[in-house]
Amino acid sequence: MPTSRVSLPSLIVHPDISTLSRRDWLELRREGIGGSDAGTVLGVNPYSTLRDLYYDKIGCSTANEEDGWVAKEYGHLLEDLVARVFAKKTGFTVWQDNAMYAHPEYPFMLANLDRMTRDMTGVECGLECKTGNPNTRFRWDNNKVPFWYEVQVRHYMAVRNLDRFYIACLFGNNESEFVWRRIDRDLEFEASLIEMEDYFWHENVQKH
Repeated sequence: MPTSRVSLPSLIVHPDISTLSRRDWLELRREGIGGSDAGTVLGVNPYSTLRDLYYDKIGCSTANEEDGWVAKEYGHLLEDLVARVFAKKTGFTVWQDNAMYAHPEYPFMLANLDRMTRDMTGVECGLECKTGNPNTRFRWDNNKVPFWYEVQVRHYMAVRNLDRFYIACLFGNNESEFVWRRIDRDLEFEASLIEMEDYFWHENVQKH
């Protein structure tokens, strides 16, 4: 079982991905496993299969990149609004970091976070900004988070060596249709996640 907590700083893969074209950004993502891929590796992402991810990583994806583009663009455009609502509701400091990082010991593990935040305890944490259909809000009931989103931020915590992460989701056009959750680091789960990602990357992707 790999160890997950390291004292080394994250590797910088690219200092500012906002300067990349969409094509270059997609090619960069194919150089490793990102947070949005982590749930697929574990088999818990309802929108992607391991076969889909494998073909994408070896550059043979048959998926149409235009599929679902409206929902993707919608989420991207509202990312800043979600961050602003989160900052207003919590009083936390929020800022953007456009770098793409890699884990110092498992460099195939990549991360580019939506935002960073500093909570009331002074701890620097990550912030994942989501938007959702109002019909899916039940998945957040009782302080829960959709599991594939939880796996995504646990991947980010491993890469960036963060002990706390926040995730926020906006379901409509007013503050009452907004939820946010705190996720604390789980090193045992993280180690298992790293082991599964390592196997997929080296035994499947790298060996084709």
